[in-house]
Amino acid sequence: MATRSAATAAASLTDGDLDALRAALADGKRPTVYLRDPIPSLDVPAGASAKVQSIDGKTVTVKPRRIDDELPYEADELRMTRTAPAAPAKKAPAKRAPAKKAATAPATPAAPVKTAAPAKSSAPEREPSAPAGSGRAKAPAAAEPRRRPRGRGPASVTVTIEGAASGAPHEWAVTVVGGGARSGKPVPVRAESVVQAVDALGVSAASKAVDAVLVSARAQAERRVEELARELAEAKKTLRSLGS
Repeated sequence: MATRSAATAAASLTDGDLDALRAALADGKRPTVYLRDPIPSLDVPAGASAKVQSIDGKTVTVKPRRIDDELPYEADELRMTRTAPAAPAKKAPAKRAPAKKAATAPATPAAPVKTAAPAKSSAPEREPSAPAGSGRAKAPAAAEPRRRPRGRGPASVTVTIEGAASGAPHEWAVTVVGGGARSGKPVPVRAESVVQAVDALGVSAASKAVDAVLVSARAQAERRVEELARELAEAKKTLRSLGS
């Protein structure tokens, strides 16, 4: 994959980047992209590398480093470089040369004219009071409006149901991943809730898979009950042999 300098790299994936990534996938490669934002719940920092798994329109499914899950991202949430591109420098406006003033001859000062000083009044002069709402009171500075963070919901949601044939009915769990971030720990659910949810989807393959796990779990539970029944019978026999 061709490298690009930070000065020419885009802040997110462009249409040309997506075409280059599709071509790399077609050649059997797993090109590398980088996450613009961190994933605090998975301890993944911003700028972490991720391998591209597939591309569907503007949605890019990637596998971040040290993460086993494949997470979907939009093109504007990824970039081709680890660090963000530098902002272009602003050109300083050209300074205008000051206009030259025409030289003028200095005016001859007029002779001062003496005038009689006015008679002072016996009553002291009162300073006029400032009217209400005058410009002497300083108006409070206008509060700078807060910048609201850009709200962006998850582009997609992945719901995973996990269960094992050897587990108890309460050992089923549901994990939700939205926008590339895992929303908390897996939540335990009961087997009957899983069956109802899968049946409501109407996907026969999913229903068969869940039924197969439940049938195997029931068979193992029945064998365990038989083993415990035999152990109980042997324990009672031993107790009778010891007498009352």
